[in-house]
Amino acid sequence: MTSQDTFEQSFRKHLLDLLYGQWATLGAPFSERTTSEEAEVIDPEALIWCSLEFLPTEPRLSEAVVEWLRINPHYLVRQRILKERNRREPRTLLWQALDKRIGKAEPDFVLPSEPLHGLSSPAEVVEFSHRIGEKQSRQRREPARLGRLRKGSATLLLEARDLLGHDIRHFLLVYLLANPHGARLREIQAWSGHAYRSLADAADRWQAADVVTLESGYCRLTAIEPFQQLLHIKSSKIVLVNWWTVFEIGIRLLRDLAKARQRGFDEQSAVTKSLKREAAEKLRESGSKTDRAISSSVRYLLACFSGQESDLAAHVI
Repeated sequence: MTSQDTFEQSFRKHLLDLLYGQWATLGAPFSERTTSEEAEVIDPEALIWCSLEFLPTEPRLSEAVVEWLRINPHYLVRQRILKERNRREPRTLLWQALDKRIGKAEPDFVLPSEPLHGLSSPAEVVEFSHRIGEKQSRQRREPARLGRLRKGSATLLLEARDLLGHDIRHFLLVYLLANPHGARLREIQAWSGHAYRSLADAADRWQAADVVTLESGYCRLTAIEPFQQLLHIKSSKIVLVNWWTVFEIGIRLLRDLAKARQRGFDEQSAVTKSLKREAAEKLRESGSKTDRAISSSVRYLLACFSGQESDLAAHVI
């Protein structure tokens, strides 16, 4: 890489590869983009929240997200997205426009504090939110233009919702299946984004039914095989990634690189080097939450940093 803009666009491309690949698995009409060696479990709410960043600048992605939300509302755990809303966060405006149940009910409009990546001003975010909101209000019921969800570990969370509905226990089940020797509820909280108290209550109910053992916050399924049979999956095939963290690191890096570029900081400036170094360190930490090796998708993102300045490379290789 010889310029900041080149690195910025390269990282954006890598992040979009992950998004397009996951949406293809969920039925969107995109060519498959192989970014991982394993079929890592997709977190649909984290995927949607990250994808909002690119809707104004990626028309095909925008169309796919709108269509998926239209035909799959039963899969969505809206509360997980509502928790991410912030009055100054630009993605909040787009989510309000997409989610017709809350679109016109949001009080006290506030101009976002920054634009989405690829836009030059918050005003452009507002303009796009109006356009997509108007499109939603005029939308007519049409035959689905998306394909079927692919079965397998990548769509395991959605298959668990088919089995248990939106009950918080489906997060508990998937995490414990991926960790057959058990896990701490704090780890499940960090991955799912749900409150510790809610997870503990769910685990208590399952303990009363002899589904799990629970001791000092450490939870384990008493019988793995029945759930593996119900979901047609083996524990060894389940690869979990904390997508909320990974995606947010990526978006924050892109926004900060864009700000640095606009202020005239070049590739060799201490500011841009620091931004890359911190992002690389956080990505590595996000991929090391379990005993398993760092996820291949995280490695795919980290590959962007290879060949950068030597002090950065030392952190990512």
